[in-house]
Amino acid sequence: MRGRQVAQRANFVGIFGHTTIDRIMEVPKFPEPNTSIEVRGQRTYRGGTGANIAFLMARMGGTPALASFVGEDFPKDYEDALRSAGVDVTDLVRCEKYSTPTCMIVTDPDERQVAYIDQGPMRDAERFEVLAHSVDTSKLVHFGTGRPEYYSKVAAYATKRGKKIALDPSQEIHYVYDKRSFAQMLEMADIMFANGAELATALEYIGGKSPRALLDHVDVLVVTRGKRGSELYVRDSFDAVPAMPPRRMVDPTGAGDSYRAGFYAAWERGRELTECALAGSAAASFVIESEGAQTNPPTWDAVLERLRKNGCAID
Repeated sequence: MRGRQVAQRANFVGIFGHTTIDRIMEVPKFPEPNTSIEVRGQRTYRGGTGANIAFLMARMGGTPALASFVGEDFPKDYEDALRSAGVDVTDLVRCEKYSTPTCMIVTDPDERQVAYIDQGPMRDAERFEVLAHSVDTSKLVHFGTGRPEYYSKVAAYATKRGKKIALDPSQEIHYVYDKRSFAQMLEMADIMFANGAELATALEYIGGKSPRALLDHVDVLVVTRGKRGSELYVRDSFDAVPAMPPRRMVDPTGAGDSYRAGFYAAWERGRELTECALAGSAAASFVIESEGAQTNPPTWDAVLERLRKNGCAID
């Protein structure tokens, strides 16, 4: 069953990725194997890399489409929240006999995280049809977490349709992708997003020694570095982009997704890539001020104001 949104619109980005229920647990430290540890806090939130980016981008005035497989138990209020925010949910597909993907995220006092995910229907995505609506109506197609066997089919279709492709395998680059599947997706991509650890794995797969080695394959590379900001690599240039300080640090969950949402919200408005990276930094600073990735979404005006207050105005 598809989402009930009927009216077709032009979207800026079709976002392929997870839509999950996130259970966030806080622990004093990560346990050693064959031991246990006390959980000091546990909460449930709406999450998933695909849904997070789409929801947050829409709240900043962007036009994303979300392509994602969920279970027959997917909460109606979650779908309603996405639609109300302005996300095109035509390709949000409920799959019979599956449960909605669930992510258990464990955070220690140093803001390090370990995640355990029940993939639900996303694990078997290769069996399903290409969700063409999110490709056909968008200028750019973003591939987040998900099975490369499925995404390679969608990316091939997007390439035939003349769409730009962004590759963002996130943490799944370490255990879902391998050298062959990563190379296959990379060759169809125009832009890549990664954090430091993901970048290291990407370079290992291609036998590269520096981030610029990826520019032999993509036109733009964006590397997020947490508190150290982000790095923007383009063919003939490099920019180090500062992180924007939050009012308070509560929960890092979703910071990377919010960065991408802010990046795309700026790009849709015709901003230069460095300005897009600054917008991403500002957007991320809001999400970490509260628990859960979708609980403190900034408006576009709020993003601009935070950049102004930090001497990084882009308007």
